[in-house]
Amino acid sequence: KARLAEEQRKAEALAQQEREAQAREAARLKAEAEEKARLAEEQRKAEALAQQEREAQAREAARLKAEAEEKARLEEEQKLANLDAETANSIKELNESQTEVIDKLTEKVAVKQKDLDALKEENDLSEKGVYVAPRPFKSVSKENAEIASLKDDLDKVIEEQKVKIEELETTYASRKRKVRDKNDALNIAYAEAIEELKAKQIRTIKAKADLEASLETIKIATEEERKRRIKRAAYDNQQDRFNKDKAALERIVKFTEPSPTVLTEEDFDFGQKQSNNIKIVKNISHADNGYYMVIAVHSSEAKRDEFLKKVVSTGRKDINFFFDVVTNKYYIYYQKFDGIRQAQSLLQTKGSEPYNKEMSIVKIEN
Repeated sequence: KARLAEEQRKAEALAQQEREAQAREAARLKAEAEEKARLAEEQRKAEALAQQEREAQAREAARLKAEAEEKARLEEEQKLANLDAETANSIKELNESQTEVIDKLTEKVAVKQKDLDALKEENDLSEKGVYVAPRPFKSVSKENAEIASLKDDLDKVIEEQKVKIEELETTYASRKRKVRDKNDALNIAYAEAIEELKAKQIRTIKAKADLEASLETIKIATEEERKRRIKRAAYDNQQDRFNKDKAALERIVKFTEPSPTVLTEEDFDFGQKQSNNIKIVKNISHADNGYYMVIAVHSSEAKRDEFLKKVVSTGRKDINFFFDVVTNKYYIYYQKFDGIRQAQSLLQTKGSEPYNKEMSIVKIEN
């Protein structure tokens, strides 16, 4: 009885230790979870604070930019205020035309760059196996016509700037001969206006050259991406065709019943007549290089399948075919060799099977 009591005591003590260990483990896990949650919350707060800081900096940058632009505008208006109203208005209109045309042309470049980026992303994702609904090819004739028109408008602005500079220089030279005072306000205004117009003309010419260079770069890159997309689509189409053809062949081999009658050569449609010379085909997808013992050539799936079924019905199930995208024809075969001598040997002893009547050698060179 005492022994049993002692064993009972030890068992209870052991159970108590287990419960305490479980409690400690639960407390540890809880503490870890709380610490993880605390760190995540701190990270979230830090990111939120950083975002607020970035937004504040962006607002401050926008404010400073707006102030600088307003200051520049006021300074330019002050310069023009010193000239006669007609000249001032003429220069102001030129400046506005320049800004408007460059802004519009910049927007067109941005649209083309956006289209290029989207097309490149589509191609990149497609190559990674991520399906993206293809963007329709845009008709760019209207867009290009608008860009050409804007280029013409910019050329007109540059020419008008040149004419206005010449007019102001003539007026300025004439006035300096009459008013030799270096501190004359109107002379100073003319000189400043001429220098400002020359600087703007240089910027306009450079902006036009930069935009044209960007357009040419985008044009070349877009053409490359279009070719890349077309090439990818062609590859996908060939892959789809291969999968469909493979499934059709498997069904024919699996489900075609043996022919109840003995078939003769007249029962087979061999399709395109083959030459006695070795035919060479290139760039055949899903087919290795070698010499293929081709027994029929068809351009339609229906005639291909009809021929395959008849061959399978005779008991031959190792029948196969490959597709030549150049000629759009199916080459049906059941044997392939790496060397020409083996192929020629079989051709000479092709036997009496009815489907072998038009057997020929086709070499694949990929």
